[in-house]
This record gives sequence, C-alpha cells and structure tokens, in this order.
Amino acid sequence: MRIYHDNSIDHNIICELECANQHVEFCNIHNLPLGLTNFDKVFNLNYIHSMKWRFLAIGDSFVDHFMSRDLDSMIIRREFDSVREWLDSDNVGHIMRDNVWHNVSILGGMWGFKNSEYRRLGREIFKLIIDKKIAKKYNKNGKSRKDYDQLFLENYFYNRIYNISTIHDSFYCDHYPNSKPFPSKRVGDCFIGRVGFCNESNTFRNCPISCRPKDHLDWSSC
Repeated sequence: MRIYHDNSIDHNIICELECANQHVEFCNIHNLPLGLTNFDKVFNLNYIHSMKWRFLAIGDSFVDHFMSRDLDSMIIRREFDSVREWLDSDNVGHIMRDNVWHNVSILGGMWGFKNSEYRRLGREIFKLIIDKKIAKKYNKNGKSRKDYDQLFLENYFYNRIYNISTIHDSFYCDHYPNSKPFPSKRVGDCFIGRVGFCNESNTFRNCPISCRPKDHLDWSSC
C-alpha cells in the first residue's frame, strides 16, 4: 500500500506504520523520487490537487500494477473478485461503478492500471498529471475541491483507456460502453467504495436486468 502525503503528518506516525507493516509505504509529495529511471531526481509536486496524488503511481517505473483507492473505503470480497477478474484478463485498465451514485466515467478511487503492459501511456498520463498549466485548472486558487480528480480522469484519461479496460458496472452498464456485470453477487448493502462498514443483513436497491450476469438474471441485487 502506497500512501501519498504532505508535511502535515507526524513523522513518528509514518515511522510506526511503516516499521509495523512491510507492505505500507509513505511517499512525501514534497520530495518524491519517481522510479528507477529518475531515482537521483526528486520532485516537489505540492501544486497538484491532493486527490490526484494517488494517480502518480501510473508513471512510476517501480510499479507494475496499481489500483487507486480511497483510504476510508473498506476492501470487500466483491472488490477482490472484480480485481481478480481484471488481473486475469488481457485488459490494461480497470474501472468499477457499484452504486446508483456512481454515474461518472471513472471514480477517483475505483480504477486500476497495468503499468508494466503499457508504460508509454502511463508516462503520457503522468506528464499530464504534473503539467503545471493543467494542474492549475484542477486546483484553482490552491483549493482541492472534491470531484476535480474525476474531472481530470474524464477529460484526459477515460477515452484512451475504456476500450482496453475491464469495466464492472452494476447500474449504468447501458450508459457507458464496454461495461460488464460484476463477477460475484452483492451481499447486503455492501458496495465497492463505501465509507465504513456495510451490513450484510440489509437490502440494496435492485439493479437493472441488463446489468446482471446472463447466467444469473435472478441476482436482483447484482
């Protein structure tokens, strides 16, 4: 797990978490090395919208695959199944929409990319992320407003990736091209990207029949 941050986090907290968890790595946005090809060069990217920091991994030569996520969202089995299906496919990108409120092309914390299979595109998107003129458009007056990260993805990334992506969509499969059903049935009111815990005993809004797996049209909560 890679966590991008600024200087507002106590260094003792970072040290404690990294020492106790070998899979956790903190990356300071003010002093960021960017992979093997630029190991001796570090960048101060604090001018970028903070919700776009997590996208920087797309241009990092240390990274073979990455998934952009929100730290306050729980990882559930449904997400594991979705990611597994993507990783087992030949598709480079992964996009998930799992709630009636997910009516956007790409949610900032629900997509992934196989860096090792398309380094050129990854580098191109990375250059757009750190471009100061573009960054200013999505961080007006230094204010990181919600949804600016998704607007960036929609404007600069979505049209280049959707046709080579695995796209799981439980409500808007008829609206966004190349969408397919999730491989596993929803449990309770759980959905990918949810903040906090879900309740497996609750019910969830029925999904359209067209968004259900063809061999499981009975999955009203798909």
